Amino acid sequence: TGRNLRLLKQSQMPVRFESTFATKLITGSEHMKKVMAGLVICLVITGLYAGILSPWLVSAGYQSDLQYGNSSDLIHYTETDVDKNYPCGVAPVVWENVSGAGSIIFNIAVPWLRDWRTGWGASPEEIKRYLPGDELIAEPVWSYTHAITINAPQADVWPWIVQIGQNRGGFYSYQGLENLMGCDITNADQTINEYQSMRPGDEIYLHPEVPPLKVSSLRRYYWFVLRGSEFDSEANLKFAESPVKTTWTFYLQKIDNQTTRLITRGRYSYPCSILNNLSYGTVLLEPISFVMEKKMLQGIKTMAENRRHLSRVFNR
Repeated sequence: TGRNLRLLKQSQMPVRFESTFATKLITGSEHMKKVMAGLVICLVITGLYAGILSPWLVSAGYQSDLQYGNSSDLIHYTETDVDKNYPCGVAPVVWENVSGAGSIIFNIAVPWLRDWRTGWGASPEEIKRYLPGDELIAEPVWSYTHAITINAPQADVWPWIVQIGQNRGGFYSYQGLENLMGCDITNADQTINEYQSMRPGDEIYLHPEVPPLKVSSLRRYYWFVLRGSEFDSEANLKFAESPVKTTWTFYLQKIDNQTTRLITRGRYSYPCSILNNLSYGTVLLEPISFVMEKKMLQGIKTMAENRRHLSRVFNR
């Protein structure tokens, strides 16, 4: 019937999830053949890293590549930087991405840690509590709630999360792995004025070749909700009618004047099938998304807290 043909066509449309790394992994283009070859190389490098080089990193006293500078700007290592304290003279950012690849492989291999991953950093109360956007997918096939405490007020955290996006401020995650998948992302190390505004309907890209997530709702300095579905490109079709859909919520909770709790939640709904479970389910998307989002939350925390520290220093 016409309805069945329409549903078949819709089932072939791309879906924008919050982890483009995982989404692109399961597509079958010529580009992805090269990407898969790259992943094999990453696997080999990760094996060398884990088995041979990791003791060197420990003995070298590996720390974050984000350091305080002598000005109001933060100083980052780049791929061209060389530090004699690191194995083979490779910049810390390279080891960071190799470590990220290893973490992804490890988490894919240990599905029994899923309960821990899907509630990483969050209290039982936070996992159970209602967050904006939950109403869009009342009964998800699976979901997660992540959280982190940031020693900075809401007003200092909001600018970092509101500018996320592929063609905006990036995602503060493993930039090298994202760009391996063709995301073309550059993580910002400062807040960008032109990306501080957000309105319902705005499009947030995670990959230049995949349909964007759209801003569903927001309250400035408190929360915003992104949604993605097969029907987002069809103006005459509603999000609720899509068989495959996702939401991604960022929520800021004030603890006190100097402390904020950042909570993120992803919810996924799709018809159960082997293909859908591989594409949108917990086999690949969940562990990959966990690694990338955990790094993102830690990056936001570092940025917000360091900016707060530098602001106090230079205002003395």
